[in-house]
Amino acid sequence: MKGTRILLVDDFEDAREMYTTYLQFEGFEVLAASTAVEALKLAATEDLDLILMDAGLPGMTGWDAIVALKNDDRTKGIPVLMLTGHVLKESQDRAAEAGADGFIPKPCLPDELLREIRHALKSRATRGGETGAQQQDRTRTASAETRARLKRARERKER
Repeated sequence: MKGTRILLVDDFEDAREMYTTYLQFEGFEVLAASTAVEALKLAATEDLDLILMDAGLPGMTGWDAIVALKNDDRTKGIPVLMLTGHVLKESQDRAAEAGADGFIPKPCLPDELLREIRHALKSRATRGGETGAQQQDRTRTASAETRARLKRARERKER
């Protein structure tokens, strides 16, 4: 996967180092961030192929960061996989509602991580072959889904 750029977002330094080392060994170029705010800045300025996002980040959560990424025209096409120790069903549902393209519970085996990354990258490449009309339809659908996710998130906060 030489030349593939991944942004790894995790607030634990040991986790960032471990995953970065493994992914670099597999041929990926890895950028790292320890907060969601830092990740959003990098995602907007770097040419990324995929983002691995932890959920429990200080300040802005990973779930909120995914919503922000999917609502930004510069970053909405980047696949985001939630890589987190928050493994309950509600965390998985919340990741899907936020717009995550996949969910990987931690700890995970290296082969599982690689399989999920490859799947997300393959799905992105497949979408790249769409016609303009298909892309517009998908964008309209995604925008409607994002608005619905934001509405549900606001309703949860109000409760």
